[in-house]
Order: sequence, then C-alpha cells, then structure tokens
Amino acid sequence: MAILNVFFPGSFDPITQGHVALVRRALSFCDHVVIGVGTNSDKQYMFSVQQRVRRIEQCFAHDQRVSVCSYNGMTVDCCR
Repeated sequence: MAILNVFFPGSFDPITQGHVALVRRALSFCDHVVIGVGTNSDKQYMFSVQQRVRRIEQCFAHDQRVSVCSYNGMTVDCCR
C-alpha cells in the first residue's frame, strides 16, 4: 500500500484545539501529517514563527507521524 502524506497549511497563531483535532482525524486515514506554518509579511502575528513552530512541536511531541515546517511565499512551493 502506498504511503499517504498530508500537508496542513496555516498561520496557527496560535494553534487551537480545533487544529489539533483535525490533525488527529487526518492521522486516522493517512501515514504522516506535515504542518506548514506560513508567514505573510502583510499580516501582524501575536507569536513569532519560531514560537508557533515550537508550540506545535510540543503538541505532537509524542507522535512521530507529525512534523512541522515553516515557510514564506506560496503554499504550493512549500509542498514541492
């Protein structure tokens, strides 16, 4: 069977219980979820990208099927 990876983009400022629930639900039908923390220079954030990534990593520290990356620009470019 093929490996199915899912990319979940967002600003996650901050990550919410709803985000966490969606990741857990995705893990019920896929092998790996990559959470992409996007940044937009036109947007003002409460938390830095490093803080947002660190918080997400803490939320899923127990599950190696979840990884986190940050990116600037187009989501499709990050997916490539």
